[in-house]
Amino acid sequence: MGAAEAISTAMPACEITAFALVRTMGFVSDIDRLVDPCVGTIRFIGTGGDVQREP
Repeated sequence: MGAAEAISTAMPACEITAFALVRTMGFVSDIDRLVDPCVGTIRFIGTGGDVQREP
């Protein structure tokens, strides 16, 4: 997310696409197994650094 924010700041008109092998919905101390692979979108909301995940 930090890299995407830096790119977006430098080039606001660009669309940023990324791939993540593992995702979490917050801090997870241990990941026992990978479940529920999904395709989604994360968007920046405003300039406060907040993001919205779909799904």
